[in-house]
Amino acid sequence: MNIFCVAEKTIGFNWSNGEWNPVQFNNKKRLIVKSHQNQCNETPEKDFHIDNAYHNKRVCLNVRELGEGGRPLSRYCEERFWEYNEYSGTPRKLQISCAIPKTYLSPNGWFHYADISEYTEEDQKDDGKDSQYIEVGKCSMIKP
Repeated sequence: MNIFCVAEKTIGFNWSNGEWNPVQFNNKKRLIVKSHQNQCNETPEKDFHIDNAYHNKRVCLNVRELGEGGRPLSRYCEERFWEYNEYSGTPRKLQISCAIPKTYLSPNGWFHYADISEYTEEDQKDDGKDSQYIEVGKCSMIKP
């Protein structure tokens, strides 16, 4: 599975002179590739079912920000299938979610991506705090 996501709007805050200031960030593009389980560092939790309506599965995904020199990040995320066809056993809907950074996406639909720092200490008066931002955009499955 290969998914190409393009942000349409990106907004957030930068820390400057002891306060948060709103800023418009550049929209980013990401390529998300399902990876082999051994490429993720942590151990996945077990897959689970919720009644017959949902099935959740842990998957290792490699996320690459295109146009940036950064290295790809592999992490466990969760695929959630729902609205099963009882006769064929096939899912009708799929959503993928990742914890850090917080990401929700439909492979052929919308995505929401948020990079929010957990550091809330008051002693940072210089420009030492990480930016906070959120993106919204669209994703499409592509052939490898």
